[in-house]
Amino acid sequence: MAKTSISEVSELFSKPKRLLLASLVLLSIALGLLLPMVISSNTLTRIVLTRNYEPGDLSDEDVISPQHFEFIDEVATEEARKIAAQSVLPIFSFSLQDTIWSKAASDVFVSSFKEGGAAIEQMAKDYELADLDKLYEKYLALPGDEREQALLLTRDFVRNLIEIGVFSGKDIRALSEKGFLLASVENYGEDGKGSEARTSRYLSSLYVDSYLYDAFTNWISSYKIRFSGSFIQFVYEAANMLVRPNYYYDETATELEKTRVAGEVEDVTIEINRGEYIMKLDTLVTEQQLRTINRINSIKIDYPITEMIGRTMLLACITITCVISIIRITERKYRVPTFSIAFMGSFVFVLILSYIMIRLARNYNAEGIMNQFMPFLFMPLLLTHLTNKKTYGVIAGVLFAAYMLFLSYNNMVTFFYFIFLSVVSILFVRFGVNRIDMIFQAFYTALTCSIITMFFHLLNSNPLSLLFTEILTISLNVAITYVLLSIILPIIEHITNIPTVFRLHELCTTDSPTLQRMRIAAPGTYNHVNNVADMAYEAIKEIGGNAELAKVGGLYHDIGKVEHPEYFVENQPKNSHNAHDDIKSTLSAAVLKSHVKLGVEKGKEIGLPQEVIDIIYQHHGNDIIQYFYNEAKKEVDQNKNPYGVNEDDFRYNADPPQSREAAVVMLADCFEAASRTLDRPTSQRYENFFTSILVGKITRNQLNDCGLTMIDLDRIKHVFIHEAIARDHHRIKYDNDKKD
Repeated sequence: MAKTSISEVSELFSKPKRLLLASLVLLSIALGLLLPMVISSNTLTRIVLTRNYEPGDLSDEDVISPQHFEFIDEVATEEARKIAAQSVLPIFSFSLQDTIWSKAASDVFVSSFKEGGAAIEQMAKDYELADLDKLYEKYLALPGDEREQALLLTRDFVRNLIEIGVFSGKDIRALSEKGFLLASVENYGEDGKGSEARTSRYLSSLYVDSYLYDAFTNWISSYKIRFSGSFIQFVYEAANMLVRPNYYYDETATELEKTRVAGEVEDVTIEINRGEYIMKLDTLVTEQQLRTINRINSIKIDYPITEMIGRTMLLACITITCVISIIRITERKYRVPTFSIAFMGSFVFVLILSYIMIRLARNYNAEGIMNQFMPFLFMPLLLTHLTNKKTYGVIAGVLFAAYMLFLSYNNMVTFFYFIFLSVVSILFVRFGVNRIDMIFQAFYTALTCSIITMFFHLLNSNPLSLLFTEILTISLNVAITYVLLSIILPIIEHITNIPTVFRLHELCTTDSPTLQRMRIAAPGTYNHVNNVADMAYEAIKEIGGNAELAKVGGLYHDIGKVEHPEYFVENQPKNSHNAHDDIKSTLSAAVLKSHVKLGVEKGKEIGLPQEVIDIIYQHHGNDIIQYFYNEAKKEVDQNKNPYGVNEDDFRYNADPPQSREAAVVMLADCFEAASRTLDRPTSQRYENFFTSILVGKITRNQLNDCGLTMIDLDRIKHVFIHEAIARDHHRIKYDNDKKD
């Protein structure tokens, strides 16, 4: 059967149906745009706590992240920067000026004290040393042989002390009061200048200008000479007078270093995966947790206008592509509007249902298993069962997965997750008609979906504590979907009269009023249609067609014969009068042709699906009624008909079979009826007989549009022969007249 082309769409859709389909497409795109925005808003992502917690409280609940969040924690970042800044040690910078002053003062001190008098006064004036004259008196009190040695030792001590470093006692005391134990000291360079390198030193180990006694005693003891008390007292006082601190607390450098170190601290980024615990039951609540919850509740996602335009265009392309695919793969053109509208209508229903499921998951704090709540399976299963083709279900699954990709908490992994779930679930559909078949389908689907969920759970590195809940949820989802499908599918069948496998199975029962009337009024036809139905069922099953449709078509293809059963040979008793003997061949042909029209009318009257009515209409095609056509030609030859023979009067007024099912019913109808005329039938005779029938149909162009291949026809032949042999099997003849 030819596929539907896009140019034919406008002819297939009436104006109301075109408007309905367009409205559903636009509605689905609108929902695809609005759903992520609504879900990303505070109404769905807001975390509602059972009470107001304070840091240190015991949690009364589990709090799970409703989706993936990543944000900068300004408070934690600021705290980290403060800690980094506080870790910076106070910086002591080297003072070259004070170093030079102390060294120069020690040199002038030696020369001035040797000269005495005016030199002492000049030094006191130049270096602002108020008590220098008193120190000079102590110098004069020293024995003569100790004076020069005292001056030289003083100079050496000052130079040594300056090179070690003298710190401001005021700065050291202030920093110690603040709790500092260490300081960062600028290194004294070889050139007598400070270097950029710094070392950390304990404050207690530094020499301060206000207390140089320890430094002096350590230094003086290194000489291993015993000095007099007045000698040591002079040197110590002189050094105290000549030494200035050459290391000072550099507050500016310290603050700059704090700023630099704080600036190097990276922002504290909080990343929480969907389903991850923020708070756990019976654990202490931290300030960080409360801050995270408040930040999540304050998040508002805004979509730029350019992104909205891009999303709209992409959703439109995806949706329209899927609709076109549905139109293209629909073989029966009259089903294109029904399947297209059913496709988009069910999709809109699924999108609304998805929003409801997300709200339910949010209300029950089940955000971590949001995807397992999604109705991913409903639409693929519904379309598969409605159309009896799994391709429709795959397209539905792809469309749903594509729309779910736009949700803020999903990614490409989720897209493939839904694809796998849909495709694998469809593979388990066996179009069974028994309830146990549906139960097994649901069981194997739930099992496989659980395994897929486990794989993707590990792939996403989700908490293992959620794995069991995800598996349980996905299993319940599958079970509920099958229950919902069993409720909704019959309703759609009734509204659209689509021949699902369940509807066809119901029509296969031979106790329907129509077939019961046939059994009484036309028993031969009743027996014939049952045989045709069995042959067509087995044959079409062999070539992979819709076996249930072929069987129903076989059962109902001759319901038009019920009105005038006596004109059909199978209803005439053996060796009885033939009703056609009393009428002309043209009238006989008209009576035979009428059963097709009457069958179509009867099929519409009792509500048969259009696919079955097509088989009734096409089971003879526009083939010629060969027997009565030959009889009419004989009448012309015998001068019984002066008007000649019009071949069209002996042709059925229908189309050749347009589907494999209709073609198989046509062949089964011809073979079943004609094969009964064979004497001493054998397998070879049946094969030759079928070949002759087939050649005739091909010659008369009856199989051009049905899509059967030569391989299909060969398989059909073997099935028909097997069924005919089984039908015509022989029994032992019993002697009923024998008496005991």
